[in-house]
Amino acid sequence: MSVKKFLLAFLFLCVTFQAEAANFRDELLRLEGVVSVDVITQSPDKDGNVPFKEKYIAWFSQPIDWKNPSGDKFLQRVEIGYQGIDNVNVAYVGGYNLRNSDFPKDDRVELVRMYNANFISFEYRYYGLSMPERLSDDVPALWEHLTNKNAANDFHSVMEKLRGILSGNWAFTGISKGGQTTNIFAYYYPNDADVYVPYVAPLCYGPEDMRLPEAVFTSIGNERYGESKAKQYRDIIMKYLVEMIRERKYIQPRYYKLISDDVPYGSEDMYISADDMPSFDVRYEAELVDIPVSMWQYDKNFASFDEVLNMPKSTSSDKEAYLREMLRLLRENDSASDTGSDEEKSQTPRVRKDYAYQVQVHKENGAYGIMLKYFREAARKEGLTIKFKEEDEPGYYSRTEIKPNLLATLSYDSTLSDNIRRWSHTTESKVIMIYGNSDPWYFVRMEDVTDNPNVRVFVADYGHGAEISMLSSEDKAAATEILNAQLQTNTKENPQELRVLNSSGGNCSFTGTGALMLSVLLMFIRRKKS
Repeated sequence: MSVKKFLLAFLFLCVTFQAEAANFRDELLRLEGVVSVDVITQSPDKDGNVPFKEKYIAWFSQPIDWKNPSGDKFLQRVEIGYQGIDNVNVAYVGGYNLRNSDFPKDDRVELVRMYNANFISFEYRYYGLSMPERLSDDVPALWEHLTNKNAANDFHSVMEKLRGILSGNWAFTGISKGGQTTNIFAYYYPNDADVYVPYVAPLCYGPEDMRLPEAVFTSIGNERYGESKAKQYRDIIMKYLVEMIRERKYIQPRYYKLISDDVPYGSEDMYISADDMPSFDVRYEAELVDIPVSMWQYDKNFASFDEVLNMPKSTSSDKEAYLREMLRLLRENDSASDTGSDEEKSQTPRVRKDYAYQVQVHKENGAYGIMLKYFREAARKEGLTIKFKEEDEPGYYSRTEIKPNLLATLSYDSTLSDNIRRWSHTTESKVIMIYGNSDPWYFVRMEDVTDNPNVRVFVADYGHGAEISMLSSEDKAAATEILNAQLQTNTKENPQELRVLNSSGGNCSFTGTGALMLSVLLMFIRRKKS
């Protein structure tokens, strides 16, 4: 065969593989249960590059109840960043809602970056736009189907369909609640992924696991900073909390205005009867005692609190500036802050965006309870009084987050969490668990698994954002070796693209199989020339 014919064959391959990504949307639309596929226009970086060849939002029709798959359905929103049919596939669950504002951005998680992977990001059922039409926060109907088993079936269904058009190996991963979900998914579907990578995943003992708040006030940070430095940081935050009680006459009403937006308190964000509604004094103190959780979880700057606490206060103008800064710190770190855009708020008018989270907490997932004993004692030493009574602490979050008629139908079942503990010691799936040792959720983590060689636990000197890249050199190498062994089959050619000029002066990009075919073709041409 002549060189000319080889070049013609090469040009044909170039056109064929350039069409690959464009045809991927058509492949998605042909999948059973896919209702529509929206194209996402990606925002380029400063060099004009975008993260994926193509990016889509696919809408999958899913049963509300997987025990009755022919019954009522809801639409599940799935973000798909496409790189190539034989690239690694990273299935990711954040555990919450997807955000429209994030879609054009480079939102790749760590494993996607590491392996130039296809990115399949799930919106969890009953969050964001992936909720049944008749769902209501004050009507118990349908909430019985918000279960981890049903959610796992959602993910399994989507992944099974995508396997028909994506040939690469699979990793399943998630962060925080998504990490918890990753462990749960591995329990239900141990063979759906080649490796499972839960990041900072909690495993709580019920809806009020007191190990977390106890650690936040007594021992958090010791592993990372040493006992002396960690105590210094904890003391800074406690001093701030006590000052917020001392100055509550100024700060509390202003804070109330900030979070209520002049709406009568309790009409929207508190779901308890007027007779049982805590005073705003109690709400204020509850927000304060959660500040240390936020500080440690998100690795905030303790020095910024110390600087504000040491501001001059001798003149009235100095004191005013000081109080405003104290209020600013509260608003930046409280749990009432809502960073969602107006667009996204308007998309979920029926159910508050974190409502499903609270329901799951009280059914299967668990969380931490409120604890004021250390705060109360520190305030007492300064001659100040905490108005939140100790006997009112149990059940506070459930009373204030879930409407009474729904709450009355909920009861916590520890069966799944007990099963997950046992699973961690027996699973044959490859699992890599990543934790941060100064993360509050580290204290409600999976118990150390040392008797199962298939499960490896790695700990970084960091908070809730811990990643593989933050591990020690030795641990990073060990984690990467496991990942490569599970995912390398289809990744060897992917990071290095072959680019050659086509006849019109542009270029063609090939990955995986395309790159291999082109390599063979060019090698044959060179041999013919020689």
